[in-house]
Amino acid sequence: MSAEFGWTGSGAGMLRARSQTVGPWETFGMCWDGAYYLITPLYEPSGRELYVATEKDYKSNDYGMLRARSEAIGTWEQYTITWYGSGPDYISIKARANDRYVTTERQWTGDRFGMLRARSTSVGPWEQFK
Repeated sequence: MSAEFGWTGSGAGMLRARSQTVGPWETFGMCWDGAYYLITPLYEPSGRELYVATEKDYKSNDYGMLRARSEAIGTWEQYTITWYGSGPDYISIKARANDRYVTTERQWTGDRFGMLRARSTSVGPWEQFK
C-alpha cells in the first residue's frame, strides 16, 4: 500500500494498493497499544508523526477511506489485525471506527483505483493483505 502524500484536500494521505515497488511512501509500521493496532507511515514528507485513520464520516464511495492524516489516537486510528495461515499467508485488517474489514477497491479506475476502505462485513480476496 502507498500513502498519497502528494495529494491535497480530502484525499491527502489516502492509502492505495497501487505500487509495484517499495519506496518511502510504501513503508508502514504497526504498533500494538494493548488492545488494537495502530498503523503509521514510516515516512511523511514534512516529518510529522501520523497515524492511519478510517474516514467513517465520508459519504458514498469515500466512506471508510483509510488516510495517513491523524496526529492523535482515537477509535478511528485503531485496527484489529488477524493472521491467517502458518506463514502467515495473509492478514485481514478490521477498523474499530466502523467495525468493517479493509477492502482494496480493485474495480475502480482513475485516482481511486486501489483505494483502501473499511467497508466489508467479511473477509474475501479483496480483504486479504500480505
